[in-house]
Amino acid sequence: MKQVELKYGCNPNQKPAHLDLLDGGDLPFEILNGRPGYINFMDALNSWQLVKELKAAIGMRLFHH
Repeated sequence: MKQVELKYGCNPNQKPAHLDLLDGGDLPFEILNGRPGYINFMDALNSWQLVKELKAAIGMRLFHH
């Protein structure tokens, strides 16, 4: 997936934005259902950062492959 068209900007009354990588590569995630908004992505990215910090802090493997 090269680009994601968002449902709207920061607020529902704003025009849709899009996400893409500067180098034109594939995005590192997959959308399973619906069309997310900007805030949905910010929540997901910030939550993932917390998971990474927790993993480093407790030295525990959180996900099994």
